Amino acid sequence: MIKFKIEQQKFVELVSLYQQRKLNLNPPYQRNSIWSINAQKLLIDTIRKGLPLPTFFVQKKNDIIEMVDGQQRTRTFISYLSPDGFLDSNGKQYSVGEFDDYEIAVVELSETLTMDEVREFYVRVNRAGAKLERPELNKAEFFKTKFLKLSTELSEMVEFRQLKVFKSSHIRRMFDRDFIEELAALILYGPQDKKTMVDQMYKEDISDNDVNKINTTFKSVLDKVSILNQEIPLSDTRFVQKNDFYTLFNLIIEITLLENDDLKKIYKVLVAISRGISPSNDECQTLKDYAINCVTQSNSKRARNKRLEILKSLLLNESSKMNSPQVDVATFFKLPNELQHIGTYFTFNV
Repeated sequence: MIKFKIEQQKFVELVSLYQQRKLNLNPPYQRNSIWSINAQKLLIDTIRKGLPLPTFFVQKKNDIIEMVDGQQRTRTFISYLSPDGFLDSNGKQYSVGEFDDYEIAVVELSETLTMDEVREFYVRVNRAGAKLERPELNKAEFFKTKFLKLSTELSEMVEFRQLKVFKSSHIRRMFDRDFIEELAALILYGPQDKKTMVDQMYKEDISDNDVNKINTTFKSVLDKVSILNQEIPLSDTRFVQKNDFYTLFNLIIEITLLENDDLKKIYKVLVAISRGISPSNDECQTLKDYAINCVTQSNSKRARNKRLEILKSLLLNESSKMNSPQVDVATFFKLPNELQHIGTYFTFNV
């Protein structure tokens, strides 16, 4: 049984439907609006030259048309046609009526197809064409899960955005949420290989208890990171990078009961010694090892555990006597042999 029909339709008719609020460009499985201005200009150039666009896929739901595939192109066209729309690549603005005859191929999927069937179709189309990134595909495939809802909410927290771990272009592609999912796996299960546990959490979804634990722990750690960010901006350190942020986040989980003043002292030491972290630092094997585990299979469980182990040995010594990694780093930086006492730990005087 055929579950679709194909027709030619004037592009401006879609704009009219949108203006009448009869066109939904954001069904729950859709990705964010992510096209760059250059990509948008290229689309307008294509239309102006009279060249065809890829097929659009829609589905009628009662009196509303849902855009299954073609959202980015439609948003771009609507934006260009608006009175204050962007200029094309030749600096030209839209002239009323110039695209009235431009037609597009529209496939209307049967109303009998369920949301899950349409979502599966959307994933298949975009996975085959490699047009969507992993987090966008996960949104489409698992949009009903508690895990997606929670990770989305956490990624949108103002306190997290203020840390500037992700550029706006990466946020549009949902890479920030993708990273939050890894931190959620860290909270529940400790350091893991980059995607293995996240995939499992999506397929099996998470329990209400898991939601509460992730939510509470994430916000608690984020509060402490925000305090540290006020002391020394994360953006001025290497810990604004994902691998290092992951390790810092893990470290704070380990010392969550440490008073904020003591945590600030630990952070200042960490920032000071981090300046020696480099894969080419042959004078300090400890800091070199940390750096190597940031660049070689850096998202593996092994590398993540190794980075945490190194930081703990340098910052969280429970003995007043220097351990081997501390001796290595103290020698490199010519630091005093005496360690300072911070909370229940002993670390460098810097």
